[in-house]
Amino acid sequence: MNEAKIRDQLQEAIGEANYPPALTTHVQARFREQLSQGHPHAIGIIAALLALAVVSGLVFTRIQLGHISQPATPISSRPAVSATSKPVNPNEVIPGTDLEGANLGNAAALVTRLNLVANDGDADITLFGAYADHARTVLFFRTVRGSVQLVNTRISDQQGWLNSASSGGSAVQGDTVFILWSGPRSGADGVAHLAVTLYGYVNYAFDLKVQPSIAVQMSPPLTSLGPLKFNSAAVEVTPSVIYFHAVTDQVSESDKGQLSIDLLDASGHSLQTIWGGAGIIDPTRIGGNQPWGWESVWSRPAAAQTYQLQITIHGSGYRTQVVVDASVP
Repeated sequence: MNEAKIRDQLQEAIGEANYPPALTTHVQARFREQLSQGHPHAIGIIAALLALAVVSGLVFTRIQLGHISQPATPISSRPAVSATSKPVNPNEVIPGTDLEGANLGNAAALVTRLNLVANDGDADITLFGAYADHARTVLFFRTVRGSVQLVNTRISDQQGWLNSASSGGSAVQGDTVFILWSGPRSGADGVAHLAVTLYGYVNYAFDLKVQPSIAVQMSPPLTSLGPLKFNSAAVEVTPSVIYFHAVTDQVSESDKGQLSIDLLDASGHSLQTIWGGAGIIDPTRIGGNQPWGWESVWSRPAAAQTYQLQITIHGSGYRTQVVVDASVP
C-alpha cells in the first residue's frame, strides 16, 4: 500500500487531518541522505515503513486530541433511546464497594438515588445514582451484562458540554462507577439540569443538586512561585474531596512536570491524590500565551484534620494551612 492509499483510507476513517501532504515524502528524503546509494531495495522498504509510522502516529495523535477538545460523537447508527424514569425502591442502597470506588464512603447520604432505565438494544442500562460537587460528577450505572462500557460518554448541563477528563472506580459485579473530573454548573437554586449520553445514542436526563464547597483562605495568596505566574489559585473542601486548582501563564518546556503539589498531614506525610493533572486549558487556542491549568484532588477524611498544602518547583516553595472540619454524616 503506497502513501496516497494510506492517506485516502485515513481520511475516510476519521476525516481530514491537518498535516502537510509532503510530510512523509520529506522524511523519506532526509533518510535517503544517510543511506548508501548502493541499496535501493533497502531504501524502498525503509521509506515505506517510515510512511506507515508517520501516518500511524498522526492517527494516534488525532484520536487523542479529539478526545480532549471535541465533543463525543455517535459511534452507532442505532436510533436514539431515552431513559424512562421509574420509582426508586427506598429499601435498596448503593453498595459500599461502589461508594468507596467513587470516594464517597463519607458522603453516602448525599448521593441522589435514581432509577432511569434505558435499553441499548442488547440489555437494560440503569442509571441508579449520581453525585456532584465543584470538583467532579459521579454516576452509578447497572446492567445485567456485567458492566457498562464507558465509551463515548458525554455529560452536559444547562450551559453545554462538560469537557473534562474522566475515570472509573471499583464496583460490585454488574455496577459501573463513572467519574467526570469537572462539576456541573448549577442555577441559583443549586441544581444542575444534566443530560448524559452513552455510546452516542442512549440518553438520560435528570436534575441533580450540586453540593456546595467551602473555600479555604490561602495565606499568603499564591501569585508567583519560581518561574510560574499564577492567575488564580484556590483550595476548596467539598463534602467528599479536598480540591486544589490553579491557572498559570504559559509554561515552558523545562518547567512542565516540575511542579509538585502535596497535602501534608501533621506528621509530614503526603496524602495520596485520587486525581491530578496539568495541561493547556484550551487546546483549540492557537498562538499567544497559552494558560496552563493545574489540579490535585484528595479524598476528604471523616474526622476533622489540619493539613499543610505544599507546592514546590525548582527549589522554590509555598505553604498554606488547610483546615478540614469533620464531615457531616
